[in-house]
Amino acid sequence: SSWYPGAYSTHGPEPRAPFCGPLIRGDGAPRELWKLDMIKAFDFHLHLPFMGPPCPCSIGPSWHGRIFVTVNNGVSWDHTTLPKPDAPCLVCLNKDTGEVYWKDHSPGANILVTQFASPTVAEVGGRVQVIVPQSDGWVRGFDPMMFGSVAIANGLVITADAAGLVHCLDARTGKRHWSHDTMGNIIASPLIVGDKVYVGTDGGEMAVFQLGADPKHAEPIATVSHSRGIYGSPVYADGTLYVSSANALFAIDAREASHWYEHIAHWPQWRGSQRDNRSSETGLLASWPADGPPLAWRVDGLGDGIASLALADGRIFTSTTYGNSEYAVALDEGTGEPIWGTG
Repeated sequence: SSWYPGAYSTHGPEPRAPFCGPLIRGDGAPRELWKLDMIKAFDFHLHLPFMGPPCPCSIGPSWHGRIFVTVNNGVSWDHTTLPKPDAPCLVCLNKDTGEVYWKDHSPGANILVTQFASPTVAEVGGRVQVIVPQSDGWVRGFDPMMFGSVAIANGLVITADAAGLVHCLDARTGKRHWSHDTMGNIIASPLIVGDKVYVGTDGGEMAVFQLGADPKHAEPIATVSHSRGIYGSPVYADGTLYVSSANALFAIDAREASHWYEHIAHWPQWRGSQRDNRSSETGLLASWPADGPPLAWRVDGLGDGIASLALADGRIFTSTTYGNSEYAVALDEGTGEPIWGTG
């Protein structure tokens, strides 16, 4: 049944029938919509058969069809052993069906006793948060709409959390292979197409990862900026990747994207392909000799230019000056030999 604050209170106004449940309205018995066995569903250790000495309600207020429930996961009676450190301490459910939208176990192995506090929903600084004191002594605020769902391929689970972390897990054991901080917030679900992973952030960045368990894949092979935040998951269909930002829809030809990936290790502009000073090149020396690595070649007489270099398709490009004239030049990447120059 439903109610509003003050609908049934010895100190508040009299109940208003249109806003009350069937028992208060007197027109029928309550009916069961759904039920959820939380111990079975979330596999937690019930420290107490109630919410604690103050006996607060474990269910927070609903918001946009969601309810937020504190899970009474805690230590054993010896107050030392924590049987279920990975069990959730807070869950978000569909209030009409009981479907689990997301779970959080932030206290982890740091639970002191058990969960005693109720969650609440509040708007702080223009942003809605689920705020709850948790059993490790921290008060946390969560995005009520988190988390993006997972994507699975080749025995790997790719998931992202609202804090902006992308995780690669082993699908069979749950072992974490790597994590990457996008430095943004993530609402959208990740997408796997072939051997690439696409993850969008609310800052408008689409991070592209190589799918794989090796920790080296924790670094994106590309980060593509869009005009506004990305809140919807990317979609791939018929050779086209669709990315929806807050104010635009982008359709990307997968064939062109594949061609671009073939050259991702190149350095086609100032500070690299994404202007972030990151290179995907591998096979560098583990340690440098005292006199430095061996010199492959050297070119003199390139004028007075102080421009940075760009590398692509086996050539090195730069600009320079001779006297009062400016020139663009191209050199052979392997030998340093001039290929062309134009002023």
